[in-house]
Amino acid sequence: SGNGATIWDSALLLASVLQRQSDLAGARAVELGAGTGLVGMCLAKLGAKVTLTERALALPLLRQNIAENGLDAGPSAARVEDLSWGVQLPAWATDAPFDIVVGSDLVFPSNAECHGLLVETLAALVQPETRCWLAYEPREQACDESFLAMLARHFEVSRLSGEELERGAEDLWVLRLKTKRSAAGGATHPGRDGPQ
Repeated sequence: SGNGATIWDSALLLASVLQRQSDLAGARAVELGAGTGLVGMCLAKLGAKVTLTERALALPLLRQNIAENGLDAGPSAARVEDLSWGVQLPAWATDAPFDIVVGSDLVFPSNAECHGLLVETLAALVQPETRCWLAYEPREQACDESFLAMLARHFEVSRLSGEELERGAEDLWVLRLKTKRSAAGGATHPGRDGPQ
């Protein structure tokens, strides 16, 4: 039970958005806070090389779902890794840059103390060439505005328009993140390049 055991509407929406993207085959992808793994498994089925991440508590269910969907072996096998937000990235996350970073329903008023840590992790993972989408259901205006302000310190944030989403998804947000350039012309990467 808990958040890691629920398929939220935003995960379904993000999976739909990903199915309309090009060049996913062979892309190196990571899903943050994968929960049941729906979004990451969708990426794997579309040909991406995916690492699904979660808290240690949620890993058994995530691994079970990967196995039951035939994604634990073979050419489309997905990896499952423990990842805590806001800490130095583990070696597997720094081998090479990720082409795709995704997450759905990572932001709730009840986990507001983790939002800054999530943004730190995103800033460390998302490179200038990375495609990044976050999907969630806005729940509390002050919480949403605070999270968007945190994101805006590191990223150019745009919300997918209604034309880019499925009909009936107007109450859900899919955000596209792009790194901001530093004054020296390169992107900054806290957690990867050290403190900023």
